Amino acid sequence: MPNYEPHIWNLNDDVKRSHNCYSYFLNLIDKKAFNKCKTKKKCSTAQPGYYKGLSKDIYNFTRKKRSPNGFRYKCKNVLQRIKSANPHIKCNGKTKKNCPKGYYQGAMATTSPKEWNRSDYHFYRKDDNSPKWSHKTGKQEVKTVDAKGNSIFDPSEAARKYARNDYSNFCGYFCIPETKELKNMSSENLI
Repeated sequence: MPNYEPHIWNLNDDVKRSHNCYSYFLNLIDKKAFNKCKTKKKCSTAQPGYYKGLSKDIYNFTRKKRSPNGFRYKCKNVLQRIKSANPHIKCNGKTKKNCPKGYYQGAMATTSPKEWNRSDYHFYRKDDNSPKWSHKTGKQEVKTVDAKGNSIFDPSEAARKYARNDYSNFCGYFCIPETKELKNMSSENLI
């Protein structure tokens, strides 16, 4: 299980700006994204589905300006993208369960259909050295508090309405392999 070590994610601005909640959930530092951010000042973050590659049509559709009837991140389509690159991640649904040895707990939420103009997803993880859950909001710092500043003991019960997004749709819990070789991510769509 990962330890809560915010200094790894927070102290270097190039790490902070090239990593997001998804890379934090996976507990992976992307050296390529870090170097691109540091040397070229182009700081892109990992996205579910990029490692296996989203088709050009789907990729372009997800980059479009949002509309009431257009694309929206839903639990099921984000889960498909996670599983395409990370078949070893186990989805526990909305029931919080202990994970088997060699795995740690994670969780995901998405914005509701009412938030179509800011459709997004957000990830959390459970760390070994704390009863709390932690997360990284976009290119901001890692923390153990929710949108209201309260400690997160269960992401399904945490305040998830932030200034920019309201992650009101709780998708569920996951068991994530501790072994880095069993996890994949990319900050570039690989198609």
